[in-house]
Amino acid sequence: MDTPEWSEGRKRAFIISTLRAGSKRWPAKWQTLNSAYVGIRLNEKTNREGKHYLCALCEGEFPSKEIHIDHKIPVTGPEGFTTWDDYIERLFCSKENLQAVCVGCHKEKTKEENAIRLHKMRERKNTK
Repeated sequence: MDTPEWSEGRKRAFIISTLRAGSKRWPAKWQTLNSAYVGIRLNEKTNREGKHYLCALCEGEFPSKEIHIDHKIPVTGPEGFTTWDDYIERLFCSKENLQAVCVGCHKEKTKEENAIRLHKMRERKNTK
């Protein structure tokens, strides 16, 4: 059975998705999460007790479902994708480049990083 040829974009997206899924088991991520642990608290949304973690940005306490582990220095920086070696090195980084952040702070930080990346990309296009 012949397999249809994938486009470069599809291959890249598949590889990135696979690497990101694997990074969820990276020990530094669990160390970062454990460092942010503040104890068992009442989740006001569910009215149940559960583990809560401290957001490194707003310093609020959030249940585990509302905490993400974020790269302080983005995996894809303002220069955009450079090489697979850079991407992998940044993705599987040490604990020092990771922080526990709440969903709201993570969304805002990602939005700002994407805006900077878009601005840099437009600058590069305009200088060509």
